[in-house]
Amino acid sequence: KVAAAPFGGPLAVIRDDSKIVQLHGESALRKLRLFSSSGHLLADTVWRNPGGRLIGMSWTDDHILVCIVQDGTVYRYDVHAHLIEPNLSLGKEC
Repeated sequence: KVAAAPFGGPLAVIRDDSKIVQLHGESALRKLRLFSSSGHLLADTVWRNPGGRLIGMSWTDDHILVCIVQDGTVYRYDVHAHLIEPNLSLGKEC
């Protein structure tokens, strides 16, 4: 999955866990990777957030990555892949 920030900002990339892929010597842990618009790695972190599958992710205008998981929990990251607390919840109904 890929999310591009507006106005030539950073890119966020994570392996889609709904697809079956063969891992050649890689760790089974998924990594959230953030790249500059020119392709240089800015930061990466291991995705260990509970709540089920990652449904979607997008950037805000002030370069905050918003990730929504299956149970409605919203995780926010800055451009250095640091988790911004507190986490929000949209509720299981969403």
